[in-house]
Amino acid sequence: MSEINSSTTSIKFVTIDELASIFGVSRSTVKNWRARRIIKPCIAIGGVVRFDPSECKRKLADFGGSSLK
Repeated sequence: MSEINSSTTSIKFVTIDELASIFGVSRSTVKNWRARRIIKPCIAIGGVVRFDPSECKRKLADFGGSSLK
């Protein structure tokens, strides 16, 4: 897990596998959400992709995922 710290903010970025575990879904579901542009990676450099779980939760809730953890 990658982390960025500043004096006011601490953001943890997670992999696709970690995000799938957080939401209790499969890796392919997370890839589907990304392909459908429901969620977007916060960091994508080369083949390295990381997500902010709180941002993903907000986006999924906006999309209609009312039963998210």
